Amino acid sequence: MNIFITGGTGYLGSALISRLTGEKQVDKVYALVRDPEKVRELDAKIIFPDKLEYIYGDLRDYDYDFGNIDAIVHLASEHNPFDCEVKSGFVIDNNVGGTFRIVEAARKFKVPYFIFASAFGIYGPQTTMPLTEDLTPRPITPKFLITYANEVIAKNLAGSSTKYVNLRLVHMFGVGTLPSRIKVEFTKKFAQSVCIGDKLTIFGDGSQSVDLVHVRDVCDCVYKLLNAPDAAWNESYNIGGGRAVSMNELAGIYIAAATELGLKTPDISYINTQNYIDSKGLSSVWLDISKVNSKVGWYPATSIKEGVKELIRAYL
Repeated sequence: MNIFITGGTGYLGSALISRLTGEKQVDKVYALVRDPEKVRELDAKIIFPDKLEYIYGDLRDYDYDFGNIDAIVHLASEHNPFDCEVKSGFVIDNNVGGTFRIVEAARKFKVPYFIFASAFGIYGPQTTMPLTEDLTPRPITPKFLITYANEVIAKNLAGSSTKYVNLRLVHMFGVGTLPSRIKVEFTKKFAQSVCIGDKLTIFGDGSQSVDLVHVRDVCDCVYKLLNAPDAAWNESYNIGGGRAVSMNELAGIYIAAATELGLKTPDISYINTQNYIDSKGLSSVWLDISKVNSKVGWYPATSIKEGVKELIRAYL
């Protein structure tokens, strides 16, 4: 099996490359990349480098040749909400235009399978939890409007020889192959705070819930999909941790992990800034993952506690 991945040096992309190149049934992984420095970082981590080939370029390139590709995993996107709003013209051209080009290339070369990494934010404000795939998406920020537009583009493959899946990912966390470049992501901030003996900062009263899935489990899901029957395709799937955890409970997990690892027990600092919570869209989230469990046979294997301890050890 030959697999083409966009966003190969990102947090999820690098972890997925590491996983797929270690699988016997995968012959070659082609990674679309832009940053030579990140490529050097990734090269140092890959156990089977002969199964990996880099292709330098971006989503605006028109000269895709997928003649020998069995599956495309489209992970590349602009994650910075500020850029999505202020540089919307560039982001739309790169993300939406780029997704359209790669989808049309998949159609042209009759690539059997296409996976798009979407996000839970396409649901927007909803009144009930957990969120199910049959809810009408209501994205309210430029970032998630763009993400949902890409979902629609991927769905246009229905009826062609290329089968698609949209993976609606919740908050990913954990130690991957390359670190996430998201600087304010709370699971990383908590781990850093524990290591330096700082307070764990929670915005609001801590009752808002989050859904966390380990990056390794997401890679497992993609691999299961690549081996799933055709009946599992042409679908959108929620990918989450299987339960909601309040920010207070999450902080408690970090505090317990710090104690187990012989570190100073951190205090919790609450910042009751409702504007901050409102500006992030959903203040609470929990995804129903029963559909992907029944159709693909996937369920997350890594507990929050296990992932938290890994993060803290990594920062130490």
